[in-house]
Amino acid sequence: ECPRGRSALLQGPPQEEPNRRSALLSVGEISEVCPEITDFLCRDKKCIASHLLCDYKPDCSDRSDEAHCAQYTSTTGSCNFETSSGNWTTACSLTQDSEDDLDWAIGSRIPAKALLPDSDHTPGSGQHFLYVNSSGSKEGSVARITTSKSFPASLGMCTVRFWFYMIDPRSMGILKVYTIEESGLNILVWSVIGNKRMGWTYGYVPLSSNSPFKVAFEADLDGNEDIFIALDDISFTPECVTGVPVPVQPSPCEADQFSCIYTLQCVPLSGKCDGHEDCIDGSDEMDCPLSPTPPLCSNMEFPCSTDECIPSLLLCDGVPDCHFNEDELICSNKSCSNGALVCASSNSCIPAHQRCDGFANCMDFQLDESSCSECPLNYCRNGGTCVVEKNGPMCRCRQGWKGNRCHIKFNPPTTDFTYTQNNTWTLLGIGLAFLMTHITVAVLGFLANRKVPIRKIERSGNCAFVSPVYGNWSNPEKTESSVYSFSNPLYGTTSGSLETLSHHLKQ
Repeated sequence: ECPRGRSALLQGPPQEEPNRRSALLSVGEISEVCPEITDFLCRDKKCIASHLLCDYKPDCSDRSDEAHCAQYTSTTGSCNFETSSGNWTTACSLTQDSEDDLDWAIGSRIPAKALLPDSDHTPGSGQHFLYVNSSGSKEGSVARITTSKSFPASLGMCTVRFWFYMIDPRSMGILKVYTIEESGLNILVWSVIGNKRMGWTYGYVPLSSNSPFKVAFEADLDGNEDIFIALDDISFTPECVTGVPVPVQPSPCEADQFSCIYTLQCVPLSGKCDGHEDCIDGSDEMDCPLSPTPPLCSNMEFPCSTDECIPSLLLCDGVPDCHFNEDELICSNKSCSNGALVCASSNSCIPAHQRCDGFANCMDFQLDESSCSECPLNYCRNGGTCVVEKNGPMCRCRQGWKGNRCHIKFNPPTTDFTYTQNNTWTLLGIGLAFLMTHITVAVLGFLANRKVPIRKIERSGNCAFVSPVYGNWSNPEKTESSVYSFSNPLYGTTSGSLETLSHHLKQ
């Protein structure tokens, strides 16, 4: 059934009503007319409110409410930001506020503060959104965009629809919508504070003013660098331009044609889900049973908001590698050293010996298994040298620098002796000289000890031999030794015998 009593069971001829098409229906037949002239009749006979048309989400089961949307996307201020970053303000009829603190900019990647691979909201081949970066913001920082042209005065006819994305862990940021009266008065008509829901969220605001007005989107970051706010797929209903109700236009496509969702275009129905985009907006290839488009980055890479992929090893290492420092915004205050890695999701350190061991110990893009066989570009800073070891790339820092990437400056302790390779050889030389000195002293001592017994033997009587011819002229007292000497039977052993022998020789 249609909301608000949009199903009609008619008995008898219906009464004519102003601005409505009459129909004679039998009992049980569903009316092809909605109770409100501005309501939209889906192809399945369901009625939806007109402000739900072309708001980048299907409300009809057959998605017919998201077809033929050129009238909506061409309205002043409506924009899906699928344009170059240099001229988006002109293309979208939006103006940066010259008196605010920060500017909105075109982006294509949501910073992974909750480690979610979210990106652009626009269906089909959309890739871009509008965001304000809080990096370097000060307290009370505000970023505002305003429609370039004014809408005519109207009461409850005009509706703005948009999609927003907020990352605000501390619930301090505010996204606001204002109407700006012709007099310059700003009227707050909608706001949301610290949305903790991750993902794109739908918002719509009915607008009223007794005078011509503009619409402003304002992000109040409150000086918190952890806040991220983005907008996408802003659209205004046609009533905003006319100031009066606008009847729904009939479909321009034939039964055998497909109505492109966001452009006034008809393509052959046979081209639906054929792998080739026939619609300019790519809507003929939406909701097709095909493999999803592979992500820009691998599961071991971190996506920066500038479409750049960096190795997840670089996450939370104290060195910003993304252009907007997103790789260092999701980190805790945890500090790790000696090759250990910071795992933000578990607020822990992954020790060096667990790196590149074949097991993902940190779920943050598996950073401990990233870049195991190569050194990332500019990995070691300040003249450090990168060496790929068993546990992945390691930095050898120059004197005065430390940290996993040689990014922390420190003053080394002053000493009288600096350990270098030359000092190593000096120490070896001193040690060898000391050893040779000890060896020389030991050898001389050994030789000296061997000479002492020889001299003692020469003076000892234990080795004396008594010559009967010459006599014992050197030591006569030793001739009687009984250890090594012996008696000669030819000459006798007494002094008398010696005298007799001497007498015969003289004769």
